[in-house]
Amino acid sequence: MYNTGRRYNTITRYNVPPAPAPWFAMLAHAQPVLVDSGLRSVAVLHAAHEIFISETLGGEDKLTFKVPFPVPVELTVGALVDMAGRVYRVTITRNSETAEGLRLLDVEAWARWYDLAKMPELPAREWIGANIIEVLLWLLPGSHWSAGGTAVHHRRNIQFRGGVDRLGFLREVERVFNTEIVWDTRERRISFVPTGGVDKGLFFLRGRNLRKFEVDVDFSDTVHRLYPRGRGGMTIAAANGGIPFIEITSLLDPPPSAVLVAEEFTDPALLLVFASSVFATMNTPRISYACDIVDVSALPGLLEQQVKLGDVVDVYDDGIDFHVKTRIVRVKYNVSEPWGSQLELANNMLDLSSTVSMLQRQAGRLDEWVPLPMPPWEPEIFVADSITLSHWMLSVADELRVLRPEDVSSIIADSTTLPIMGATDVATVTLT
Repeated sequence: MYNTGRRYNTITRYNVPPAPAPWFAMLAHAQPVLVDSGLRSVAVLHAAHEIFISETLGGEDKLTFKVPFPVPVELTVGALVDMAGRVYRVTITRNSETAEGLRLLDVEAWARWYDLAKMPELPAREWIGANIIEVLLWLLPGSHWSAGGTAVHHRRNIQFRGGVDRLGFLREVERVFNTEIVWDTRERRISFVPTGGVDKGLFFLRGRNLRKFEVDVDFSDTVHRLYPRGRGGMTIAAANGGIPFIEITSLLDPPPSAVLVAEEFTDPALLLVFASSVFATMNTPRISYACDIVDVSALPGLLEQQVKLGDVVDVYDDGIDFHVKTRIVRVKYNVSEPWGSQLELANNMLDLSSTVSMLQRQAGRLDEWVPLPMPPWEPEIFVADSITLSHWMLSVADELRVLRPEDVSSIIADSTTLPIMGATDVATVTLT
């Protein structure tokens, strides 16, 4: 055994493993392990407690924990921490004191891929009809990261505006190619998979692994009337009995409204089909689900029950006669007490895949678009090539794009278009 009975954070160290292998095979009940730049173990933080990993789909991945003093001298900002094969960099530390006078070091470590936000500067470049591998082979040299496998092979146009933020550009690659990044922080390898998650047949059931279940309903972004606009200001009136909008019965007067700009459509009938599909996701209140769960994969023989961010799961709550199949979009994993973990689930979105596939076969595509004048009191939703309606729509709205205000600020400045909604609100189907 390593350490011959001596604990690593006693400062004196013996028999340090020569090979960079993780100390813990499973995340449940693992302890943070300080490692050097070669991922060789330096100190096992055996006294660490309140260990949490917080992940958001397409967003954060952060590790937090507390360690009583004395702490290893290597535990400073910038240090690397291994959590069962997942590597984090210590970003924030705080020397705190409890009511009983116990000194603690509060540690917040960010996943290693956050380093990509501060890389050596690269010049601007634009790709026409490139695939993901071509982009990565240009982007990653000098970052110590490499390209892994990808199951996404279509080609897209994309532009890097130059600078040091390669992470931000990788998020742009996700949106443009309608894909999701899989980070290997130990090998510093980046892979891409199709959106939508994996359905492993996992379920949460009251009395088994579901401790608490909550449903949040949010009406703030609901739209009851939608004005679709195609190329050149085309409306759906010709295909909709002379009416340029679609709506549902509303108790509000006037009804909450929005304008959908989809410049790639030249046929009013196709625009109507597309707008109807989008409108179906916007005309009801936004719903999100929160669960307190027990990670049963920590028990012997149940490793296949391990739940990961992005998985598609079933939730059954007999107490309220409720069932939903949806995707995990946020996780707060309690490493020390896996039975105290929390999940947030996306809404059970309508499937637009078949509609979008049909539309893309029949509708022409544009490389550029121009926003159209609209009444200033109506929020505007821009839809164009290659970026999906929102992050939660990535799995079902292939080949579409929602442009954020910052994407079109230079165009909007010279037009009478007035977007009202913020960047996260442009797509009202966002489920946060």
